[in-house]
Amino acid sequence: MAPRWSATDDDLIRQHYPCGGIFACCAVLSQRTCGAIEQRAQHLKVRRSDLKPWTVPEIAHLKVSYPGKGLRGGNELLERHSRAAILKMASRLKLSRKRKVAI
Repeated sequence: MAPRWSATDDDLIRQHYPCGGIFACCAVLSQRTCGAIEQRAQHLKVRRSDLKPWTVPEIAHLKVSYPGKGLRGGNELLERHSRAAILKMASRLKLSRKRKVAI
């Protein structure tokens, strides 16, 4: 069983997670897994400071293009976001890909 989180561990997450994310925290908290660090950061409500927020036009474009084309529906409007970020936002918006069924 993993040791309980200490105040020092929490302080290290608050210090390193905003600018370096999970990997920066893994370097200083070697006894913890990356998954555990990510969960603890979420519990502490610590967020990355270098994340790019989604704009209204980007969300509107995703709502229109994702159901028909999936990740291939992106154009320069979504280039600021990673593949994982696009999938996560599509999931948050409860968008799913409409696939053609072969009969």
